[in-house]
Amino acid sequence: MSSAHRSEVISDGMVSIHLDPRVTAGAAIWSFPNRVIQVAAGGQHNLILTAGGKVLASGSNERGQTDVPSGLGEVVAIAAGYSHSLALLRDGTVVAWGNNSRGATNVPSDLHDVVAISGGGGHSAAVRRDGSVVVWGQMGFGTVHPPADLADVVSVASGWECCFAIRSDGTVAAWGETQFGVPKVPMKARFVGIDGGGGPLPSWVATETDGSVKVNGAFGEAPRHQLYDVTQVAAGEMHALALRRDGVVIGWGNSPVRHTVPAGLRAVESVAAGNDHSLALCADGTVVAWGKNGYQQLRAPLDYTSEFVAWEDDGYYLPSLGRRGPDPYAAVYGRRFDTGGSPPATRTAESTVDPRRAVIAAIDRFVAADPHDFAEMGRSQIDGVKAVHAYFYTAPHPDKQLWRVLFTKVWTDGPSAGQTQNMVGSKLVEAAGRLGWLDELAYARSLISPLPTTSQRAPAPSSGGCYVATAVYGSYDCEEVRVLRRFRDQTLLGSGPGRLAVRLYYVLSPLAIRVGGRPLRNAVRPTLDRVVVALRERGVSGAPYSDE
Repeated sequence: MSSAHRSEVISDGMVSIHLDPRVTAGAAIWSFPNRVIQVAAGGQHNLILTAGGKVLASGSNERGQTDVPSGLGEVVAIAAGYSHSLALLRDGTVVAWGNNSRGATNVPSDLHDVVAISGGGGHSAAVRRDGSVVVWGQMGFGTVHPPADLADVVSVASGWECCFAIRSDGTVAAWGETQFGVPKVPMKARFVGIDGGGGPLPSWVATETDGSVKVNGAFGEAPRHQLYDVTQVAAGEMHALALRRDGVVIGWGNSPVRHTVPAGLRAVESVAAGNDHSLALCADGTVVAWGKNGYQQLRAPLDYTSEFVAWEDDGYYLPSLGRRGPDPYAAVYGRRFDTGGSPPATRTAESTVDPRRAVIAAIDRFVAADPHDFAEMGRSQIDGVKAVHAYFYTAPHPDKQLWRVLFTKVWTDGPSAGQTQNMVGSKLVEAAGRLGWLDELAYARSLISPLPTTSQRAPAPSSGGCYVATAVYGSYDCEEVRVLRRFRDQTLLGSGPGRLAVRLYYVLSPLAIRVGGRPLRNAVRPTLDRVVVALRERGVSGAPYSDE
């Protein structure tokens, strides 16, 4: 057991894990004896609603936000502001507790017939059955009151100092103001869900009726090729989450600790984002929490924490999530094992160190070496060869996808890129031959072999095509490249002009990869992302696929 926590058995056979406050970031699985139907995340606290109408709370209690009122029951919905909490009762009334320095818990005495609630930095909001919106508390520099003509509202969301109301036709009204301005939402947009950011910017993330996502604010570049069939979104201070219809959670933002989704997380039914942490309610009734832990946000209510791991250099690896299948989102460098999870807990601490890290680090050093510094290049090349041998010759189950990523980096970005004297690339080819990886050898030949003349036949797709896309996404068999391969095989190769385009592509793309290297891949990535999204909208699947 890690020194980061200790465990003990409590009632109902549950395991309580008491987290060391010094663990600043990590991921946890919470298991409850009663079915959970909703989760909510505030600034640094959490609310859990059970099917029996009971509210549980955990995390920071500096302002009383986790002091659930005694006897509170018959709750049908919950919401968390930055440091206050809200509960919607079955009779349509609202109960609030926590920080009231700005009036966020001063529920209007005449408030009734409420169907939806939301909490922000210092305000609270409610939607009534007649479609009207009531807001109380304070909202920065702007008025707390909604627009006078606002009506027919079906849901409301809050940011730090902003409110967003979605009407029945999908249009959105936004109001409030921070020191950085007012929230701006496209007038013609049609949203089914929206959430405001937890920081001072008037930021938001929303999902449209077609399942796509729009983002405005401090969350960085969204991975749009991953954002399709989205059913729910959530926003923190510097990160955002999107839940797809297939139960996969996509995270992005400006802080890996905040936005990196635990490897193997699947079958998710709803998500919530706090300022620095996130929650996911899974179909099996468990709740997965991850992110920063400065206020014990990762500790479950009533200590029902059944599993915990600290943040590692490249992600969160909860052992039991490995049994839910491979992680469809994490980058190759974020997956340590084929299952997307961690090794069994019975292994020693030494055996849990990812054996791939050494070869990844060595290849990165080799790629970054100065080609004009012969001593540095020589050392990095020798270290790279040794690392390739140590991993691909001795690891019990070498990672094919990692091999492709490393070979692409070495052959296109290394100090001796595209040259046959590239010792690291040669060692990788040798390793693939020793392992009998024929597809990987074909891919290597596609980059190494001299360009065919225009009179030569274009290589068959199965010989390792989609050179540019493979270089961009790091794998010939990743979801995005499978979409492009299907389009090639099922559409382009079905016509004369399409076959000509494919042939020209096979002739020119290896040269483009060798000459353009990393700058070309960075420049092409946005265009490929848009193409993949467009093909998805036309029904082209990214499911596992064998070339025709």
